Amino acid sequence: MGTPWFAVYALDPDRVARFYSALLGIAVAESSEGFVVLACDDLELTVVRIREPLASDIVLADPVERREDTAVKPSFVVADLEASRRTAAELGGVIDGPEREWEFRGFRIVDGHDPEDNVVQVRAALAPGS
Repeated sequence: MGTPWFAVYALDPDRVARFYSALLGIAVAESSEGFVVLACDDLELTVVRIREPLASDIVLADPVERREDTAVKPSFVVADLEASRRTAAELGGVIDGPEREWEFRGFRIVDGHDPEDNVVQVRAALAPGS
């Protein structure tokens, strides 16, 4: 079946790739003018530059406003939700606070967004017996 692959489109692919690289702990496998590929054994994430004429029509809110009007929300496993919050904040994104967390199928889950408003979800495994 292969490794799961996701694409995220961004105005600044280097900045968005730094966010996901740090958040997910995966390294840059390949980089070019128009894209950055992050990869590990379990995942490949490609951040692709949004080209003109679409790019000029996109205005990022300041402060960032999460774009939740999408049919897809990528959900990534992380080791620690609190560490993910700190990392996201340092790199221009947000992972919502503990009051927004919920449990589902053996994970503690919370939503957030990257530096360009793209919605993302992170989840950490619950301790056995939780």
